[in-house]
Amino acid sequence: MELMLNIPDSLLSDALKQAISENNQREPSPPVNEWMDKQSTAKYLNISRAKLDKLIKVDGLPCVALENGFYRISRHQVDEWLRSRATGTPSPNSLKLVK
Repeated sequence: MELMLNIPDSLLSDALKQAISENNQREPSPPVNEWMDKQSTAKYLNISRAKLDKLIKVDGLPCVALENGFYRISRHQVDEWLRSRATGTPSPNSLKLVK
């Protein structure tokens, strides 16, 4: 069964303006830490640490390896990397694995 509605443009415009206004009145979200460790990144992506390691080593997930053996992964770079994989275009600002 298919249901089609004809909604006037003015009604859609008013609804959009109201949604934007309500969004602007919200309390700002708490700041998000840009740099994550492996555990936080795995949780952010809802994957296991083993899968995260594979994404780093095999699939090129951008990260920085610190001298102490820990990794730091940029939330912004993860989002860009995911977008680029979804669209098939490489991200121009990708970080490279540094050892």
